[in-house]
Amino acid sequence: MGFSVSASAAILFTSILLMVSTLYITWENTYYQVIDAKSYWYNLKESQLHFNAKISSLSAVDVDNDGLLDDLNVTFTYLGPPIDGTFDVIFDGGYNQTVNTYKYLIPNAEYSYTIINGVKDTNLHTVVQAFPNGCVLKFEYQYNGTVVNLLSESVYCPTEVS
Repeated sequence: MGFSVSASAAILFTSILLMVSTLYITWENTYYQVIDAKSYWYNLKESQLHFNAKISSLSAVDVDNDGLLDDLNVTFTYLGPPIDGTFDVIFDGGYNQTVNTYKYLIPNAEYSYTIINGVKDTNLHTVVQAFPNGCVLKFEYQYNGTVVNLLSESVYCPTEVS
């Protein structure tokens, strides 16, 4: 006893219909992933293009309660488009901390963080703040025993050659 021609055709048609619908769903998901990737890339490039920040103040404080003003309080003003508020701090070439106090950085707002033992001597020190969009705020300072002097600051963002 075998299948009739119409039953075989119905099974074949159903199989083809399921295959085509699966392929369509896969194509649609891929299409939306490409659209999302293009949107992410555009937003990233825009945030890099308009990124800007500057140091507002540097001060010696005592955060670790050792009785010495040997910690550096950094206050900076963010001037770019809103971005994720998490950033890394590199102090004198070594990883220092990840600051995740702020959910977002918004334009014209001031943000602060502290580097423990950041002013324990009068040497020249370098700090790099690395932001999630790849841009960095780099500055150099020196402590003269009473005041923290900002010597230089600059902003860098990655660029690509086209």
